[in-house]
Amino acid sequence: MTHLTHWLFAGSFQLPEESQCVNQSNRPRRIYSAKSEFDCCHDNSDYPFSENLILNKPFRTGDFTRTMTTKPKPLILLPLLLSLSFSRNFAPSACANDVDTLSSVSKSSRDVIRLFRDEIQDATTKMKWRGERLSEDTIYAAALTGLSWQSAWGKNPLFSMQWGDLKKAEPKGKRRKPQETEKLIASVQQREYNGDAKGAVMLAEANFAPLEIALNPTLKTSVGGALKKMQEPERAFEIYAAPFDPGKKSTNAPELNREFRLTAFDLARRTALRREDNSEEYKRQAIAFALSLLLQPDTENRLLDTELVAYLEREGVDLDRVALGILQAPSGLPGLPQYAYVASDLLLLRATPRLLPYLMHLAQSNDVHIRSRSVVALATVAYQRQRNDAPGWSKKLTLNELREYGLSSGERKMIVQEAMEAVKSDNYRLRMAGAQALGLLGDEKSVALLQKLTKDPAYTLSPQIKGTNVRTIQFPVRAAACAAAFRFDFKWNPGGGTSSGKDLDTQKRGGQDVTNDRRNFRKEMSLPLRITPLDMYEF
Repeated sequence: MTHLTHWLFAGSFQLPEESQCVNQSNRPRRIYSAKSEFDCCHDNSDYPFSENLILNKPFRTGDFTRTMTTKPKPLILLPLLLSLSFSRNFAPSACANDVDTLSSVSKSSRDVIRLFRDEIQDATTKMKWRGERLSEDTIYAAALTGLSWQSAWGKNPLFSMQWGDLKKAEPKGKRRKPQETEKLIASVQQREYNGDAKGAVMLAEANFAPLEIALNPTLKTSVGGALKKMQEPERAFEIYAAPFDPGKKSTNAPELNREFRLTAFDLARRTALRREDNSEEYKRQAIAFALSLLLQPDTENRLLDTELVAYLEREGVDLDRVALGILQAPSGLPGLPQYAYVASDLLLLRATPRLLPYLMHLAQSNDVHIRSRSVVALATVAYQRQRNDAPGWSKKLTLNELREYGLSSGERKMIVQEAMEAVKSDNYRLRMAGAQALGLLGDEKSVALLQKLTKDPAYTLSPQIKGTNVRTIQFPVRAAACAAAFRFDFKWNPGGGTSSGKDLDTQKRGGQDVTNDRRNFRKEMSLPLRITPLDMYEF
């Protein structure tokens, strides 16, 4: 019996905890989950529809808690789900040393498993985790991101190195007056700037302890940069990969955090290529720093770094497993759960049929961001080219390069149902996602509904431009509907723009201000990536 057929006949299971919440769409929620017959194979055995997936966990922040009810699958879906179980490989692995629950095992993915074998085996112990059993995907994500072993990472957020305390660093020699220290630091910086790399390093090492150099952002940059010029990437890496103290008055700590992580990644990658001895350690460091940059960009635009994705895939990192491992992480596990929104963004960007059951599962989440991303991802998988598609329509809806997959009519029916239910939601983010999904699905019968959405009342307002009463008003659902309708060659205008006074009042009349609507949107999460052209209206 395959895993999915076992699920079909196993019935529903009781969730670990129950709490109350108003369901945003007032519909019975379905649970795509099960316990596997592989459960007895290993303490860390996993299964695709994991009980750890985020929608199964009550949110414990503020009043954002809920109860999820389980119902048996409708018999009409039985043929579809049986076909899924026989046509796709979703069987879990039975051993933590051979973790590959999602993808076919390639040589590079096996190399990554071997590279992180010890980290995977010891992750639970090193994290001192005493809670519920972690899924294999979560262990995989914890090992590869360095959560279980990277000493430079902080706690909140995980990929922050700005937690160092310069005051606690033991100085080299006698303590100096602040003015003397600043003068020495300026001298080191000037020597490095003038091209005297060796002189800068010698002056710094003669007057500062290694920890002082690593903790001070100016010394870190100057001495690390000098060592790079001297072709000593190993020593430079030790400086850049250490935590730093930005100071209480710092205004650019996030930018420094990204700069130092990016430099540490580059140095670790270069060192791994040039060294035969200890190259595996630097390769592990490079992968951990690359994942940190991917999951926490620390930039205003928050765009996906495609070069990092390409590097990680060349190294055999299964980004789908990393994303699912984050989504499966228990809320009490430090670090990983904070990146659930970015993980759902990655699944949308990488949506393929092998992720279909996971996306169907996540589309039942009461978390508005995770559900909205999953609905759009499902529609991306169901995309089919239509004869009358308007040129360039897809650029208004997605940054993905759309591909056609051979889904069954039953699968498409389920995806259309998710899109329609999103459109009917009282949450504007879900209505946006539903409109995007209808455009990607490409059924001309949805044009009437899209036209109705162009009159959606939800609007957002920007803060007033300083010294004026001018504000920018936007209609996010209308914008999504107009972008979707463009596929059918309808060029509708969503309205909005910069205005003030009576003109602004006219545009607001009869509308609903959703500027501060954060229902079922968790503040403690790391900011999502901007991965669709319509994200400018959401975040």
